[in-house]
Amino acid sequence: MCLLAVEFGSVGDTLNEIALGVIRSISKGNYLLHSAILYFGFIFLEWIAYVKLRKSYNYKEAGTNILNQLIVEIGNAVIVGTGFFVIYIYVYNNMRLITLSTSVAGFLITFLLNDFVHYVDHRMQHRIGLLWAIHTAHHSSQEMNVLIANRGTLLQLGMLTAPAYLILPLCGANPQIFLVVFFLGNAWGILSHTEIIKRLGLLENVLITPSNHRVHHGNQKHYLDKNYGQVLLIWDKLFGTYQRETEPPIYGLVDQLEKQTVWNIQTAGLQRLLKNLRATKGLSAKLRVLIAPPGS
Repeated sequence: MCLLAVEFGSVGDTLNEIALGVIRSISKGNYLLHSAILYFGFIFLEWIAYVKLRKSYNYKEAGTNILNQLIVEIGNAVIVGTGFFVIYIYVYNNMRLITLSTSVAGFLITFLLNDFVHYVDHRMQHRIGLLWAIHTAHHSSQEMNVLIANRGTLLQLGMLTAPAYLILPLCGANPQIFLVVFFLGNAWGILSHTEIIKRLGLLENVLITPSNHRVHHGNQKHYLDKNYGQVLLIWDKLFGTYQRETEPPIYGLVDQLEKQTVWNIQTAGLQRLLKNLRATKGLSAKLRVLIAPPGS
C-alpha cells in the first residue's frame, strides 16, 4: 500500500508539473499550439467513446470539419498575433482604468470577467445581423460533437469581430493571465460540444454542461437564442436566456445548410446576408439588416 501511495504521489506530481508547464507556455504566447493539442486530443477521446458505444460517426463531415478548422487556425495564427492581441496589449498599456493583480484573486476576477464577456459577445453574435452572418458557420452542422466546438470561419478575423473582449484590458486584466483564462474557458467550451456526456446532476444548475449547450445548438423555437454562456450558467439565468434541455435538440440552422463543404461553411452566412441586402430597398432598411437580429 505504501509503494502504491508513493507511485500515485509521483504520478500526481508529474501531472501537476505538466499542467504548470502548459500554463507557463500559454502565458508566454503559445496559446494556439496548446489549443490545437487539446482540441485534437478531445476529438480522439470522443471518437474512442463513439467506437466503444457503437454509435454512428459521420466520418465525411468530420474530415470537412478538420480541414475547415486547419484553415481557420492558420488564419488565426496570423490575425490573432498581429491583430487582436496587439490591440489588447495596447489597450492594457495605455487605456486601462485599473490594474488587476496577478494573484489568485486577480486570476479569479479575470476568469469571471472573461466568462461574462463571452456571454455578451456570444449574445451579440446571435442578435446582430452582420455578426450572425459570421457566427452562422458554428451552427451550420446537423451533428453535435467535439469537432463542432471550433467550427468557424476566417471572417471572424481572429477575434477582431469580438470587440466586447476589450473590456478585459480596460479593466486591467494582465495579458498573460487573460491567455490562461481564455484557454481554460475554451477547454470547457470544447467539452460542452458532445452527446456522449448526458447530464451532470447538480452541476446542471451552475455550469454550461453538455446538456445545457446542446440546447444552444438546437433549432426548435424554444431553444433558439438560449444558453449563451461558456462556463458559468449565472449569466443566462440573470439575463433570462436560460433553457433546460427538455427534448433531444434538432441541430443546425432554421434554414439548414444545403451542402457540408468547407466553402459553404465559410461563406453561407455571408451569402445569405448579401442576398437579403440586395433584396432590401433603401439605406436605412439595409442598415437594419446589418444591425437587427436575424429574421426580424
